[in-house]
Amino acid sequence: MGIFFIMNVFIFTKAQAPGGVTGGLKYWYDAGVTATLTNWTDRTSGLTLSKNGAGTILLSSGDANSNYNPFYTFNATDAANFTAPVDQTIIGRLHTTFAVGSKSGNTNAIYNHIFRFANIPGSGAAHSFGLGIDNTFSPIGDYVTLHYIDAAVPNVQNTSVSPVLNKMILMGAQASSIVSGNNKQVGYNGNFTTFSGAISDGSLYPNLQVGGGVYGFAGRTPEIAYYNVSLSAQDRDKVDSYFAIKYGITLVQPQNYINSDAAVVWNSSVNTAFNNNIFGIGRDISGALDQKISHSINDNSILTASTVNDFTSPNSTVTRTSLADKGFMMFGDNNINTGTTPVSCPALENGTERINKTWLVQKTGTVGAAYFQVDLSSYSINNEIALYVADDSGFTTNTAFMPAVSVIGGKATFYYNFKNGQYFTVVGKTGPINCQTCNGGKQTLQNAQAWFNGGMTGMNNNTLTNVPLAGTAPASGALSADISVTYPSGVEWISTLFPRMFGTWTQLSRYDDLDGAAGKVSYTVNLKDVSGSKAAKASFQVAGITRLAGQAAVVKIIGYCGTTQVTPKLNYAYNSTPELNALLRRYTIDNSTGTATGTEPFLDFLDFATVNVEFEKPVEKIVIEWTINREQVFSKVDFLYIGDMSFVCVNPIEPNADNVNLIASYVESQLPTCEEGTLKVNIKNNNCISKTININNVLPAGLQYVADSYVGLGTETPTYSGQNFSLSNLTVPSGNSYIYIKVKPSGAGTYATYFNYTVNGGINNPNPYRSDDDSGTTGFQDTSITFTASTVITKPTVTKSVNRCFGTSSTELEYTVNITNNDINPITNVEFMDNLDAAQTYVAGSLVQSNFTANGTATFTGGLLYITGISIAPGQTAVVKFKVNTNNSATMAYTDTNGSKYLNNQATVSVNPQSQCGAANSVASNLLKILACTSCTKDPNTSPADTITKIGITIQTKQNGWPENIPNGAVALESKTKGFVITRTQSSMITNPVEGMLIYDTVDNCIKLYNGTIWNCVVRSCNE
Repeated sequence: MGIFFIMNVFIFTKAQAPGGVTGGLKYWYDAGVTATLTNWTDRTSGLTLSKNGAGTILLSSGDANSNYNPFYTFNATDAANFTAPVDQTIIGRLHTTFAVGSKSGNTNAIYNHIFRFANIPGSGAAHSFGLGIDNTFSPIGDYVTLHYIDAAVPNVQNTSVSPVLNKMILMGAQASSIVSGNNKQVGYNGNFTTFSGAISDGSLYPNLQVGGGVYGFAGRTPEIAYYNVSLSAQDRDKVDSYFAIKYGITLVQPQNYINSDAAVVWNSSVNTAFNNNIFGIGRDISGALDQKISHSINDNSILTASTVNDFTSPNSTVTRTSLADKGFMMFGDNNINTGTTPVSCPALENGTERINKTWLVQKTGTVGAAYFQVDLSSYSINNEIALYVADDSGFTTNTAFMPAVSVIGGKATFYYNFKNGQYFTVVGKTGPINCQTCNGGKQTLQNAQAWFNGGMTGMNNNTLTNVPLAGTAPASGALSADISVTYPSGVEWISTLFPRMFGTWTQLSRYDDLDGAAGKVSYTVNLKDVSGSKAAKASFQVAGITRLAGQAAVVKIIGYCGTTQVTPKLNYAYNSTPELNALLRRYTIDNSTGTATGTEPFLDFLDFATVNVEFEKPVEKIVIEWTINREQVFSKVDFLYIGDMSFVCVNPIEPNADNVNLIASYVESQLPTCEEGTLKVNIKNNNCISKTININNVLPAGLQYVADSYVGLGTETPTYSGQNFSLSNLTVPSGNSYIYIKVKPSGAGTYATYFNYTVNGGINNPNPYRSDDDSGTTGFQDTSITFTASTVITKPTVTKSVNRCFGTSSTELEYTVNITNNDINPITNVEFMDNLDAAQTYVAGSLVQSNFTANGTATFTGGLLYITGISIAPGQTAVVKFKVNTNNSATMAYTDTNGSKYLNNQATVSVNPQSQCGAANSVASNLLKILACTSCTKDPNTSPADTITKIGITIQTKQNGWPENIPNGAVALESKTKGFVITRTQSSMITNPVEGMLIYDTVDNCIKLYNGTIWNCVVRSCNE
């Protein structure tokens, strides 16, 4: 027992030994400890072996064939070895010897001993004991061999297994008695064969030799342990387990692996079908084991485990982390090396298959999440790769999955926290791999700021190149983007002004009458880094998806990974009760094509007309296609708004036992204080069944939730106000789900937060779980947003009214818009827009601007009244009045729930629209509903008549003064017994109609009047 003094504290440590077996350990040579090219020192007694011979000895820090541990290489063509004299009189002839090595060839036609006692220092030609891989006499072949020179007669005992050349094996030898009678054993990978034979020579030769030379060993040798006692079966199993785990060697099965306390770390009886290619990572301080990266060195093994995301450097690399003492994670597979099987899991797409090779994991002690790499180069699956886990080998119970962290060169890397006794395999799809993903991080493309920075050149060319993304550069390198907008000829409206910054939005414009694909406008973003195109998972918002004047905006969003199209998931930015959704949402979603189609007018850049776009697969190119479906074809001005784009690289998810993760992030990474931030929570349910969770959060001081801003899955009712948020019993389906909620700051600053959550009926270890951010930084991170100081104005009040209803024929309407400046300061650079519904056209010369400090410059284009450069004094109510003709708008009218017809209208006012607060300082008027005229009566005209009736027809006695006493008549008819019947026919039967002709149409069942052009039914109305 040693004593160490550290900072005035005494620490007692137990001596280390292979497997913790210290009794009888005479020599212990480890190429990773006190080893050089000229000397190799024993870890137990300090006996140093020196290089003998002029040949080459190589010392390596480790590679995959040595399970990443150091080793020596001895050459078959020279006599180099390590040797030192020993006192053979105190060693004795009982022993237990272990040696790990891989033979590359023969130094002798028969004898090839990795460890021996030789008669003279410079040669192993005469030796009394040797352990190696000999070409034995019968049968001739490479076998693990225990070799004695007994009374000058060779005594060779070998196993029946012939090791593969250049493959590490564990050799063992034991002599339990010098008396014949099952007293000798020779071992191959922990399986010992017993022999009989007396050992009459009472001493060993006096020179210990390791490696090459005469009768020596050619190949790799990492470690040797020589006990000068015969170990018990349990102690021998401890040492075998130590060597097997350290060097990725599968012990001959069935056989348990045990630690230095004799506790089982791999139980071979759990499922005998998985006792193949066994390996593991583990730490056993008293057992001298600290394996931080490991795989089975067998040829058909394709899995490597590591405590860090590093699958190439040696086990001793300082950046690797160790498990807790007595922590082990062991693996074995079913030894099926070919084929795939279809998988059924709601979150995994059709066509997903799992490889037939399956692993069983056994964990003991304290072991958390680790990294795993699977070589899939021999399988066809190559994209959408994920781990697939279950509680049974048939994958029917508690199935779950975890997407790969990366897939490079056919090797998929995962980060996961297995449960003890879990089974797992790998799933994926077959298809072309056309793009390279960025790794480890997140950056944001600030579209609006990019167009602002691009100035007139960018707007005139509709192109921006090499736009740097904001935020910390990913591990794979900083990202940039090329942005372009493509219009059909003549479609863009005011090309010198658009695309433009509109607060945090990029605003696109158009003025055309092109229907559908003929008028397609494309907004394209190409993502890249210095090495070329780069792919990432993108998320952003698109607004302005409405239907105005029978012209429906259609927005289709397509991602590309090389030439492969990727469809995003679209989510409503407004989600309330079914009744309110039906009333306020302005569009519908088709997630099968990534398309949103406008259904209602106005509220363009509010949540009602905004869609959240989530790419759940990496894309290197995004195309937003904007078309208009026109029920009636005429020219109209329209706008589309595109928000900042977040690009999240491939990042590991911190795993937990319930396979449910919350990734919290902000839609916007940075905002002015005039704006509200959108907090997004991506709920990743990586189980193949739904789970029910509970979520809560407390925002930091200075940040609070915005009332009525929650957007969720549709049925839940969270409680939130101020800084507190709580949501109970939220059922989330398999796969990705999203909830959104807005926050607002009290001032400038960076605000960080996270969510706590639990899983109903889950393991919940720890309790509660906590959310992570999407930065890719190791460990759990808060999500943060930065608000920068900005000028916040008191928004103006905007009201709109109309002077009358509209008729079935063209009606002249007069609109009045009142704009009240509620701020204590003048508002300048005010922009006024009134995009009229239906087919209304401006009456030339009817615009009146009154009570402004400065009137603006007005244009009227395609139903849009656009006024710029307005100034309004504090407290002033400015008035905009103008007249329109409705033309045939009645044919485009909407039908209300009560059957009445109406049109919509709404005006918007923006203060400094091309500023960071442009959108925040924009105000819409009331949504004005203009009703269609219905029948009505008017007060009688009581003024004296100015025309008398001159013609009268009567079947009664004519009265004096008749028909002159009938005012304003043409012909007067009079009867008490006869009815007046007009001609009953069909208007189509009259070949020569005359203006003023009146009939009863027997087909349309109405009285019709010919107006000189067409026949019309006479209906009651409210004509002027």
